[in-house]
Amino acid sequence: MTRRIRKYIVGMLLTSMLAVSSVKGQINPSTAFYWENPYYINPAFVHTDASAYFFLSARKQWMAVSGSPVTFFGTGTFYSEKYRMQTGVKILHDKIGYLNSSDLSLSYAYSLASRNGALNMGLSLSYQLQSADREKVDLEEEYDPALANFLETRKDWNAGIGVEYIAGRSLRVGLSAQNMFSFFKKGRVIFGGTNYLYGRYRIRILGRIWQPTAYRTTASPTTCDMEWGICLKQYENDFQADGVVSFYVNHHTQQEKFQFSLLGRSIGEIGILAGVKLISEVKVLCAYDYNFKSWQENSRGTFEVIVSYPLFPAKCCLFP
Repeated sequence: MTRRIRKYIVGMLLTSMLAVSSVKGQINPSTAFYWENPYYINPAFVHTDASAYFFLSARKQWMAVSGSPVTFFGTGTFYSEKYRMQTGVKILHDKIGYLNSSDLSLSYAYSLASRNGALNMGLSLSYQLQSADREKVDLEEEYDPALANFLETRKDWNAGIGVEYIAGRSLRVGLSAQNMFSFFKKGRVIFGGTNYLYGRYRIRILGRIWQPTAYRTTASPTTCDMEWGICLKQYENDFQADGVVSFYVNHHTQQEKFQFSLLGRSIGEIGILAGVKLISEVKVLCAYDYNFKSWQENSRGTFEVIVSYPLFPAKCCLFP
């Protein structure tokens, strides 16, 4: 691939995402700690510590509120070092009251290597379905025209696009547009379009003081890594900023043996996450976040459980 073709592809991706940034959409169901698996928001995210990666998550929002959102999702990604490409699948199911929304997404990403980093470009295609539990809806009138549109089954296609640059083996910067087709549709959509711009930087604070370290690199005895991240989101006319700081304790037999993270959002939420690696490389994380807005004072917050499992671990798939 020539340098001119590479620049053309990158230019097209950036232009497409900037074009949809000015169009309105609706917010998507999401995991609070997408930092653990940015592939959830960006099809261009490529795991650098394993050739295959699997995630499962369950999230219950506002636990004291009846009918509050419950979200389940799973992802699987598969990276080919020979062809420098990643394929992936994402399955999402979201339930809010009587409404059930599902999303099945397939993605493709390609990595362009450079001396000090890599540029990843990704696309995703989604099939989405929304239905209502009609037998649980008690209507005063059997054929209420006001609810007919709300209760009907909907099917839709959608797409996502993203780029991510890994620089210096410690820094990641990404830009993505999720559910792009929703930006251009009038009326109610199943999942609304959302734009993301994020960056994260990781250093070693114990073992090698204040020196850059490879993103989730091979562990050595008694080391501790620290990572900062910030993400800007845009949906409709609303903008939101998320920030996270994470600490990882590496054991000589396992990297990231223990983890602790703090999360903050501009909408008045804070969250904590703690995780540990169990048998093999299976990692279990539990997260809790709370919103300080007055209408959620009795919501008891939001709870989430995340399980991850890498296969075919490598020191760093994208770099020699």
